[in-house]
Amino acid sequence: MGHHIAAIVLVGDPDPDAVAKFDAKLVDCPDGFSLVALDENYVDTWAERLDIHGAIDAQPIVNFRVVHHIANALGGGRPFAIIETDYHGGHGAQAAAVYHGDSTLMAPVNAASGAINDALRTLGVVRRVPMDEFDTFGLGHHRDWDDLLDDYWD
Repeated sequence: MGHHIAAIVLVGDPDPDAVAKFDAKLVDCPDGFSLVALDENYVDTWAERLDIHGAIDAQPIVNFRVVHHIANALGGGRPFAIIETDYHGGHGAQAAAVYHGDSTLMAPVNAASGAINDALRTLGVVRRVPMDEFDTFGLGHHRDWDDLLDDYWD
């Protein structure tokens, strides 16, 4: 079974007006944080609508200027992470980066494991032993966002 998600992780609750404006798909996560589902089609749609183009970095794959714009609007300028997983049959990678406005708090990392744990820890997620930050945050319960973002598929 695969695991393919991309998301914005925000510190705190998102601005409700920004959630509505950007049609943000919120996913359950621990109190004190917000998880916003992303995929390439959602990002492309909003890049076109807002005419905000260009990548910040090659990793995570959704690390685009429009995603930073949306994350800053949703989070009111609070720190945020962009995360991505791409696993199938136990093989693959994950990527993560953490930002606060235009500042990089954790440079983009692409690795077989650990990148998302580092990003979540940077944002203040405290793991519940014996779980790591990834599982403490509940990310292991999700395989994809297809049901959340199907409106953005042609």
